[in-house]
Amino acid sequence: MMNAQSSPLILTKLRVPAPRPRIVPRGRLVEPLTLEPGTGLVLVCAPAGYGKTTLLAEWSQSLLPKGITVAWYALDASDDDPIPFGCYLIASLSQALGLTSELAHITQLLRSSPEIDIQKILPAVINAIDASDRDCVLILDDYHLISAPAVHSAIAFLLEHLPENMHIVIGSRSDPPLPLARLRARGQLLELRAADLRFTADETALFLNEVMRLELAPELVNVLEARTEGWIAGLQLAALSLSGRADKEGFIASFTGTHRHLVEYLLEEVVSRQPEEVQVFLQATSILDRLCGPLCAALPGVPAGSESLLDQLERTNLFVVALDDEGYWYRYHHLFRDFLRTQLHKTSPERAAGLHRAASEWLAAHGFLREAAQHALQTHEWVYAAAFVEQHSFTMIIHSEISTIYEWCAAFPEEVLQQHPLLCILQGLALAYRFRRQNRARVEERLRQAYQLIAALEDRQSARELNELAAVVHTFLAMVPDPQADFQKQRGLAQVMLGYYPAGDPGQFSGLLFTGYADLAVHNAPAAAEALESARRIALQARLFFGVVESTFHLTRLAHSQGQLRHAVEVCQQGRADIASLLTQPEQELPALGCLDIALGSVLLEQNRLAEAEEHLLHGLEVMGWGMNPYYLFTACVALFRLREIQGRSTEAVEYLMRLEAAWPDVVFCTRALRIRHALRTTPEDPTTLAEAANWCQDFSSSVGQDVSPPGLGPFGAAEVYYLAYLVWAHAQIALGNTQAVQAFLTQQIELAEAHGLTHRVVELSLLEAQAWRVAGDNRQTWAALERALVKAQPQGHLRIFDQGAALTRLLVEAASHGLARGKPRDYLERILAVIGGPKDLETRREGDAILPDGVSRSSQVSRPELVERLSERELEVLRLMARGASNQAIAGQLVITVGTVKSHINHILGKLEAHNRTEAVARAREWGLLEI
Repeated sequence: MMNAQSSPLILTKLRVPAPRPRIVPRGRLVEPLTLEPGTGLVLVCAPAGYGKTTLLAEWSQSLLPKGITVAWYALDASDDDPIPFGCYLIASLSQALGLTSELAHITQLLRSSPEIDIQKILPAVINAIDASDRDCVLILDDYHLISAPAVHSAIAFLLEHLPENMHIVIGSRSDPPLPLARLRARGQLLELRAADLRFTADETALFLNEVMRLELAPELVNVLEARTEGWIAGLQLAALSLSGRADKEGFIASFTGTHRHLVEYLLEEVVSRQPEEVQVFLQATSILDRLCGPLCAALPGVPAGSESLLDQLERTNLFVVALDDEGYWYRYHHLFRDFLRTQLHKTSPERAAGLHRAASEWLAAHGFLREAAQHALQTHEWVYAAAFVEQHSFTMIIHSEISTIYEWCAAFPEEVLQQHPLLCILQGLALAYRFRRQNRARVEERLRQAYQLIAALEDRQSARELNELAAVVHTFLAMVPDPQADFQKQRGLAQVMLGYYPAGDPGQFSGLLFTGYADLAVHNAPAAAEALESARRIALQARLFFGVVESTFHLTRLAHSQGQLRHAVEVCQQGRADIASLLTQPEQELPALGCLDIALGSVLLEQNRLAEAEEHLLHGLEVMGWGMNPYYLFTACVALFRLREIQGRSTEAVEYLMRLEAAWPDVVFCTRALRIRHALRTTPEDPTTLAEAANWCQDFSSSVGQDVSPPGLGPFGAAEVYYLAYLVWAHAQIALGNTQAVQAFLTQQIELAEAHGLTHRVVELSLLEAQAWRVAGDNRQTWAALERALVKAQPQGHLRIFDQGAALTRLLVEAASHGLARGKPRDYLERILAVIGGPKDLETRREGDAILPDGVSRSSQVSRPELVERLSERELEVLRLMARGASNQAIAGQLVITVGTVKSHINHILGKLEAHNRTEAVARAREWGLLEI
């Protein structure tokens, strides 16, 4: 219980409040709260002190025996922001529904992307809820603390698209800005208001005489009930004031006034009648949003015995609420807390800073860094607060809490920030890590301020370390998508970074990595390889774990671009071995290692080792999370998009693009391009597809301009992102018949790739060129381009690069039929066609049968062995749904059978197709002609 969570989330906000020892049962209110199928929203709305939270907690307990799970989320002022709100919302749902990989990915995305539009993740959230077999109630307590329009819009969207197994309950002091009228008209809203929540005469008597044990005469109970109008907080305050009084009747006679005046009067009465040590305790601990004994004891001036004092306050109903079943964490009732804080600032304003500082130190020592930082900032002692943020920001970076660093830095006055170079760099880093073009000027201004301060430092070691961190920010900034990025400027900056250190010094790592990036950006593969290999060696010698990982990733990607597939696999495997030598525990599963899985999975995909590729890509995404460096994420998502495309799982393929858009909005131009490519692959002659392709080509040409340098390699300026978009542009123009528009581009790019030894690019560009010449009617140029691609690709066994759709498949089939390839190239061509769906038995094909009107030869299905046991009709139905990417549960729902029966069918299918998993079974079924390709 004393251990800090690895996540900075305050888990007690996600727990249903523990039942209080003595409360008035609200059975008359719990009973009407029946969740009818059509009820989307339950709104419990009343002013402070009407028992909303207590009622919702009691109701939650009543749901558990019915098999309904509760996702509880107690909001506070810090949740009035889409990102923290989204993090807690997903955490709450995860507790209720179980942490699925989908919800885990969304959490990572939220924590690392401060500017993400929360609306974009909601479809995935809704799908995750809908996929669960549990009925769930999401309870949002204290919703009146939310004013952010984005949060209200998110809840409205959830209500509009709420799955059948989900209900939302809101506890609030005021009506939330949601479409209540529409929900009311549809019969989808259940409401409880102050008139429903107020104590009845019987409940008032029970509370005063049974719970508070005042033994009041019925007429006095009636007077209090009438004066308070059943307002529960007023009755509790009155009861606390009456406790121990001899003249109860006289006090009740003087008990008048509005709610506000009653609160002030009665709170003063209640607090002033407590022992001195209790008053001191209450006032000091009022600064805390949640309390535990050791934390309270750490505050200056708090008397000893805090644990027993908290327990005593709860037993006497002194506005203390337990937050867990163990009675360790508590909070004050909001009315009571606000009153105590006001009193503290009225009577002892000078104490507040010291109390916040002590709370910050205790919370930080126990790992609660978010809360600790809030208290550090509330001291308004900016030197102390700056030191706190500077000390703990790197912990947040390791946990991908980049958005938190930005929040901390934003809390400082501008004049304070400009006195602290590290704060300037940290805020610049947090902004740069968003990889958004619109933030460039702000980041550069922060770095400029930092450099001015660094220049004045006498401590050169500190200056050196600050310069190193500023270089990292420049690296992030250079990865912002920009078709007109100045790579010579980046190269110059890299040389400056190298100049800080002697040759071979570990400090040169960042400069060498930056140099490698700059060389990649201008296609200089040999120079890039040399710089990256030097960076890798220095990182290995200096035991820089992240340095070895990053340099190995880019060396693997470079080898892939050079067409050296086997070498790329070797580089990645050697990198893993090197990293293992650096770890004290070789079995450690560190998130950064995931990027090597992503690089390796991309190579394996090209080699058609689909099952291995899938394993590595999914594992890399899982361990790194959706909050990884967007360049790595882009590589992973594009590879997984291609894999799902190959597997015929189109819906999942497009979902990876949607997730990528949400994580990195500036690459939407490319994800849109990939959607166009997907449509051209699946429905190439559809008029809608062609119209969308034409519109996209026009938009893309306008956005990049006319005088754009050919896209390079690597992360700088998101060069590879633009290159991929250009490939789709060329593909679309060919499909539209605009071959003249692409010939010059393809010729230029092929010459450039040839000159720099980028074999992979030569192959894919030559394949596009072959298709362009075929559309233009020049067969000689067509076969020349195709032969160039085959000759370049064969030595390393490229396969999936030829999987570009029906048009290229027809060309390859025709090439085989007309004897374009002889000897080993012919064997290679047969291999390619076997993989992408062309005919295997080429020798028996008639030349006149080369191209049919629909582009598929009469013998285009791969011959298959006789099945030991033919698939039944039901197994074929299951197989088709598997090919579409349907889950076991989805297949069961569509075929109206149990999940167990689905699993049985799949086991039979795997056995009959001699496959080890679903992916292999679908691939083999296509190869054998059991499924359409």
